[in-house]
Amino acid sequence: MCFLGLCLLWSRLHCEQVRLDTTQVAEASDLRHRLQDEMDILMAFQSKICAQTDALKQRERKELDERVSARRLQLLQKVQ
Repeated sequence: MCFLGLCLLWSRLHCEQVRLDTTQVAEASDLRHRLQDEMDILMAFQSKICAQTDALKQRERKELDERVSARRLQLLQKVQ
């Protein structure tokens, strides 16, 4: 192969590599956006679960306080 042929081959390979790199950059950008979307969904889900857990904890605490108060009242009535 002559020098000119090698230069043309290198030029073509170099252009293909640039296109591949551009494709890889586009794919990485797409994956980055998809990952961010997934993270947003997970964060929203986590926030929802935390809110539900806090509400459940408050409800159970209220029920427990009511049961303790009722039991305390029963014991005081027995003592008197």
